[in-house]
This record gives sequence, structure tokens and C-alpha cells, in this order.
Amino acid sequence: MTRIRTEDSLLLVIDYQEKFVPIIHGMDGVIENANKMIAGADLVGIPIIASEQYPEGLGKTTDRVRLPAGVAPHWKVHFDCFLDGKIAAAVAATGKRTLLVIGIEAHVCVCQSVLSALSLGYQVHVAEDAVSSRRERDARTGIERMRQSGAFIACTEMLLFQMLPHSKDPRFPALSRIVKGG
Repeated sequence: MTRIRTEDSLLLVIDYQEKFVPIIHGMDGVIENANKMIAGADLVGIPIIASEQYPEGLGKTTDRVRLPAGVAPHWKVHFDCFLDGKIAAAVAATGKRTLLVIGIEAHVCVCQSVLSALSLGYQVHVAEDAVSSRRERDARTGIERMRQSGAFIACTEMLLFQMLPHSKDPRFPALSRIVKGG
């Protein structure tokens, strides 16, 4: 399958932490798109699971990323979210088999998590414009590695418009405002 189905999808939000904000390539746009993905998932009822990589060193999730009430990031020390038992269990407990992935850094935590998810049989869609790394070339390399391994690479707007079946859905006006940044 190459299209997302909201009833079988989960949004995985990886490591948008305070210490990354000033050093990640294109971070303002990455955060803008992350917030659109989060708002869209919340609007249509897609569960959201978030992580933080070693928050004692990298800080908590930046206040600029707007996680819905009740979504508390899982603390981890492994780069790969699926090597953390709590995160892997939380993802598995949803019963969802399609992961929409956004996060930092593309070539480390995001890539390793995506590779594990693929090996576990999940279908993975990465919002390319909602992931990055300190260096642009590292982000490009991480995204290409995920693509080579079987992840679908998309943009935020593409994934958001797949969350609803048509423009007559009563949630469409709200989704359209999210896409437009309003």
C-alpha cells in the first residue's frame, strides 16, 4: 500500500528539543511543518507519540512545537525509538501499521527509527519538510537512506491532504486552514 489511511495511521514525533533549535538547518520551516502535521493528525484523530533524546543534555521538547494536551514525550537514550521498550510498546499498543514520521535529526534518530519500523513491518511515510539535521547534506543523506530502504518520502501538505477523503468532509475547512498556516 502506498496511500495513508487515517484509521491505520500514527504520527511519530521525534526529538524536537530545545538545544537543537538554534543549530538545525532550516529549523523554522521544519517546526512550522511539524506543527501542521501535529495539528492535522489531532484534527482527524490520528494518535501521536513523541520522543525526547536524553533531555538532561538536549533539553525538553521546544515550546515552539505544539503537542496536544495529553501527549507527553517519551524519554529515550537510544537513537532508535524502537530500541526503547516504552516507545515500541506504545506504538504497538495502538494497533496502527502506518507511521507518519517527523523529527530531528534526519540522519540519526529519524533514520534509525524508520529503518527499525520498516524491519518490523510498518509502512512508513516521512514528511521530508518536517525533518532536518544540523547539516543540510546529512539531512539529504538520511532521507535518501530511508527512501532506499522502503519509506515513502512525502511533503507535509501531501500527507495532510491524504488525511481526509474529500473536500466535502466537515473537517476540511479546518484542515485547509492548517495547510495555509492559519
